[in-house]
Amino acid sequence: MRLRYSPFSPFARKVLVAALEIGCAPRLRLVPADVWAQDTNIHDDNPIGKVPALVSGDGTFVGSTLICEYLDSLHHGPKLIPPAGSARWAVLCRHALADGIMEAAVAHVVERLRRPESARWDGWLLRQEGKILRALAVLERGEFARAFDLASLTLACALAYLDFRLPRLGWREHCPTLVSWFDVVAERASMRSTTPERLSELASGPTLSLAATPIRAGLSDSNPGAT
Repeated sequence: MRLRYSPFSPFARKVLVAALEIGCAPRLRLVPADVWAQDTNIHDDNPIGKVPALVSGDGTFVGSTLICEYLDSLHHGPKLIPPAGSARWAVLCRHALADGIMEAAVAHVVERLRRPESARWDGWLLRQEGKILRALAVLERGEFARAFDLASLTLACALAYLDFRLPRLGWREHCPTLVSWFDVVAERASMRSTTPERLSELASGPTLSLAATPIRAGLSDSNPGAT
């Protein structure tokens, strides 16, 4: 399977963390894409022009959540997304908030770094900051699953992105419970292997793959995807 990614995309990192957690990272061939470059070829794999995109024998999957759900179908171990019942909805509700934090953070970064300063909309930046802080406040009051499920790994990637791109937001000052949780999960092998610095090294090296030890149970042989 071929994964189009950017070293700095929290959505791409989310997919890579998920792949490492369920043990299918060795099956991924990582192909970097600079979606902002004039000569980018990301449109060959994703007409929307975004990363991540996963090209497999079952089709091309666009968007981090869809890719994670597909990868989650390839193994027999504990699922990132519970298959049914209240546990499923609890994970998906927390995931929606964590994913929304990433969306707002990326929108903030794009407005601040990509738009000419004379055309920058400060009101838009404040709107994104409000979304992030409100979602964090809800998550700060919530309970954290013991399992590192899709919601948890998405939140971990979101908080890491805030540290990386939006330290000025000062989220750590407002969310002591989240800080304590994040500082623990940030030491997981899947998180340490997917930092922007590590992924940048992969993007510039001759071999584009993640050295991975499966953390969860084995993969399905009936739905391996393309290699």
